Amino acid sequence: MYRRTVPLVVIAALAVSCSKSQRDARELTVPEPTRQVMGLSFPLEKYELSNSDMHFIYEASDILIRRCMEKNGHEWAPIRFPKAVEDWGSRLHFGLIEIEVAGKFGYSAANELSSPPEVRQVVNQMNKRFAQLGQEEIHQAEKCKNSADLKLTQNATASFARFNDLKEDTFSAARRAPGVLRAEKAWSSCMRKAGFTYTNSSQPGSDPKWMERPAGRPSSEEIATAVADVKCKQSVNLVELRFDAERRLEKESIQKYQNYLNGIASANSRYLDNARDVIARG
Repeated sequence: MYRRTVPLVVIAALAVSCSKSQRDARELTVPEPTRQVMGLSFPLEKYELSNSDMHFIYEASDILIRRCMEKNGHEWAPIRFPKAVEDWGSRLHFGLIEIEVAGKFGYSAANELSSPPEVRQVVNQMNKRFAQLGQEEIHQAEKCKNSADLKLTQNATASFARFNDLKEDTFSAARRAPGVLRAEKAWSSCMRKAGFTYTNSSQPGSDPKWMERPAGRPSSEEIATAVADVKCKQSVNLVELRFDAERRLEKESIQKYQNYLNGIASANSRYLDNARDVIARG
C-alpha cells in the first residue's frame, strides 16, 4: 500500500543514507502528475506536514547541525533547500492510475512517482554528504542531530501513532465499502478479459515477477499488465469510488476525534515555529 505517514520527528539531514545499489540506480524522469492525481486531497491531510513544511524543518535542522559541527571542529557542507515543494504523496495511493506512466514505466518508478524532483535532489545531496563523512565526523554529526531534534521538537511533541491508525483504518474500511467491492470484482473481471488473473487491484504492482528487473526497465509483460490495470480501473470507476468512500470516512473520523486532532495540529504548528526561529537567526 502506498500511503505517506506522519512520524513524531522527521529530520532527514543526517538519517538518510544510501546503499551502493541506491547510488548506482538510474534516475528516472517521470511525467508531471495528472489533474486527477493532484485532485486526490484527503481531509486528514490538514493535520499532516506538507513537503514544503518538511523542507523548512530540514533547513532549520541543517543550520543547527552545522553550528554544532563547526563548534566541534568539523565542516558541514550546506545544502540548498527549495522553499516550495509539491506534494505527490497520493499519486500511488490507489496504485498506478496514470496511463502515460503505465505505458512507459509499468510499475518500476514508484520512488520517482511519489517524490517531486526537488525532493529527490535534496535527498541526493544528503546522501553524498553523508558518504563523505569519516567515522569521527559521523559520530559527532549523530550527536549534533540529536541536539537539533530536541530543540526543534521542544513543546511540539504529540502521539502520532493514533493518527496513523486513523488513516490506516479509513483506508482499509474504504476498500470494504459495498460499492468499492463491486468495482474491485468488476476490475478483476476486466483484467481476466485482458489476459491477466488478479483478484484485487493491489496485486499487480507488487507482483514478484517485476521485483528482479532493473528500475526503469519493465518487460513488455509488465507494461501490458500496467496498461490493462489502469484501463480497467478507469472502466469501472474504481479510483473515484474508493476516493469518495475514504474521504467520507476521514470526515467522520475528524468529527469523532476532533480534540485529539487539534492537538496534532498544535504540535505541528509549534514544530514549524521552532524551525522558523532557527532560520530567522541564521
